[in-house]
Amino acid sequence: MDYVFDQIVEENNPVILDLKFIEKQSEKDFRQAGEILKLLRHQYGAEAILLSQSEDKNLIIITPSRVKLIRKD
Repeated sequence: MDYVFDQIVEENNPVILDLKFIEKQSEKDFRQAGEILKLLRHQYGAEAILLSQSEDKNLIIITPSRVKLIRKD
């Protein structure tokens, strides 16, 4: 998750994460990911958007405040 934090805060790059994969790897890492997401959203203005949710994947994209996503319906 340090890599994700660095990419969002320092490099201003969006990151796609599979939260199911992180949860399967380690419950501790999953909790840490949640805390980092809260920090990124509240202190750095990052946005987290659900891209896809299924039984084996839970993909989100996290974007820094400088990157604006265009949503098409």
